[in-house]
Amino acid sequence: MLSGDDLADVSGYTGGGTDDSTTDVRGAIFHCQYNLITNQIIQIDTIITEGGYITTSGTYQPDGGDNPDEENDAKVWFQLSDSYEPPEPDLQVSGSLQGNVNSGTNHYALGTFIVANIGSDPEGFGGSYLDWAIAETPGWGSNWVFEPNGGLNLPSGDHTTVHVYVDVPDEQGTFTGSVKIWNTENHADYGLISVQLVAPVEKTVLQWNLFCKGFDGTLSKDVLSFLLNHCLR
Repeated sequence: MLSGDDLADVSGYTGGGTDDSTTDVRGAIFHCQYNLITNQIIQIDTIITEGGYITTSGTYQPDGGDNPDEENDAKVWFQLSDSYEPPEPDLQVSGSLQGNVNSGTNHYALGTFIVANIGSDPEGFGGSYLDWAIAETPGWGSNWVFEPNGGLNLPSGDHTTVHVYVDVPDEQGTFTGSVKIWNTENHADYGLISVQLVAPVEKTVLQWNLFCKGFDGTLSKDVLSFLLNHCLR
């Protein structure tokens, strides 16, 4: 007389398979988790690696039945793979730096800008993490200070504010340029922050004390002409 289908025990979880039934029983079913980001198995029931394969069996601990026929113990060899690609970080910067200050000023607070990671996972399984740093500064000025001057593992959807200080050139005039910020893992992923600093030209004021007077006590026409010509230049 033929019997019905049996449920094999392929798990080290305590319990066993059943005869004449294929209804799921926890003690017979293998459980594990798989991390798509790391491509690693997170073990729940006992597994053993053999010859490049992952194996599970009803004879593994803690179940560990000595009689394979008693619990319908069986063994399975398998491999896991996937086509999932983790999301890449995507650097985005915003803001600009501007200032108007006397030449030669030290540690001038030039302003702030924002560094953000906009790299998201379209599948929704996980986020990306951005490592960034300051790559280039303008050639003028000295002692450029950025607080912070870089970052590690900035999560997708998050941002940080950077404060900028600089020693202003001794020369007067308008100075322009840009600050370059890049993804340290991918230098093609970068952003530029524009910079403009104005060190106004200071007007020199000449003050004359004249004591040359004519015989009648008044300023001569020649002295007045000289003053007018130099004041109008």
